[in-house]
Amino acid sequence: MRLKRRILLLLALILLIPTVGCWNSREPKNLAIVMALGIDKGTAKEPYRVSFQVANSGVVASGSNNTSEASPITMFTSTGVSVFEAIRKTAQKVPRQLFFAHIRLIIIGETMARSGISELFDFFERSRETRMTSLVLVSRGSSAESVLQTLTPLEKLPANAFVGKIKFSSKLWGENLTTAASDVVRMLVSNNRTLLISGVKRYGPSAEAEQKSNVQKSNNYSLIAMSKIGVFRDGKLVQWLDGPDARGTLWTLDKISSTVMNIAASTKGSEEKAVTIEVMHSHTKVVPHLDGGKPSFRINITAEGSVSELRVPIDLSQPAAVGRLEQSWSQAIEDEVRLAVSHAQQNKLDYLQFNETFKRKYPKAWRKLQTGWELLFADSPVQVTVRTYIRHQGMRNQSYLQKMNQNAKQQQNEQE
Repeated sequence: MRLKRRILLLLALILLIPTVGCWNSREPKNLAIVMALGIDKGTAKEPYRVSFQVANSGVVASGSNNTSEASPITMFTSTGVSVFEAIRKTAQKVPRQLFFAHIRLIIIGETMARSGISELFDFFERSRETRMTSLVLVSRGSSAESVLQTLTPLEKLPANAFVGKIKFSSKLWGENLTTAASDVVRMLVSNNRTLLISGVKRYGPSAEAEQKSNVQKSNNYSLIAMSKIGVFRDGKLVQWLDGPDARGTLWTLDKISSTVMNIAASTKGSEEKAVTIEVMHSHTKVVPHLDGGKPSFRINITAEGSVSELRVPIDLSQPAAVGRLEQSWSQAIEDEVRLAVSHAQQNKLDYLQFNETFKRKYPKAWRKLQTGWELLFADSPVQVTVRTYIRHQGMRNQSYLQKMNQNAKQQQNEQE
């Protein structure tokens, strides 16, 4: 009898499972899928202005291209005392419930970034929908809302275009880096008071940025491009890194996957940068030292690459010629790294993360030195050692420029 009761109870429990399994389910047709989110500085009463880039599922799912009349996205904006309040207030404007599980990008307006971002990410950590793998960018010279409103060519959803640009820019150009929301939180709670986030900027006529005509032209459209690296101190944007300074920083942080460098043919003679090198692989190791209570650092960089273009006649079949190029290339990398280190030390901002390497090697000394670390960092000697290897010369060793140079010399000799 007891066995029969147990079996009946078990069957009853099994039958109850499908009745409660979808109690909190949401139909896709009732959801507004948010692809990107922007946060700008609001007013004194409502300090957060939050913008949502919502995918127009009908247009995206139809398979039509960007030249169709309907826009692939719809923008909604609300303000609030907190990020979450601004999100909930959007219910007054959106006919569907906002769904954040597919957010790929968070853009912070420059004004908001300069006032401080330390409190922005608590909502993203607590929410069950948002992903901490979402990439974070800072809009330069404009609001995050205006950047998110820009329609982009090649990609239907601008959020996908932005993510593609930052990934390819950091991978192939070497003057930007990818920073996820989890990276931001990790750096905010670490002993390092600095943080790096790539910038994004809108170029071109703003009047057309939000129009379908922006993607119906082959040229002269408004576009979004990666632009510089923002340096944060104590959660506030304080400066931008650009060009050799930005790349030198990424060399030091071991963040260079590939890039292109124009170098001189040798370390002596002409300063003309007539050789283009494609960096194919690199590795950086920062080694800290402690002598008499004073820290110092040695940066060891190894890089491999190929010759992509010559604008002077060089015979790459000769080992001596290749050796001169490697020396020139090493010097070019060293110059960029020294520039980055010099600027960081002048500003007393250790965004090069020397403190992290020092802490790992000298934990006891770090506990004594961490209070005045920025001053110690600014005065620390830094040695840079670069080794480069040219592994490939392309499809040929001898450029036709060399033959042209030989012909010119022969003609000159004949005339004499």
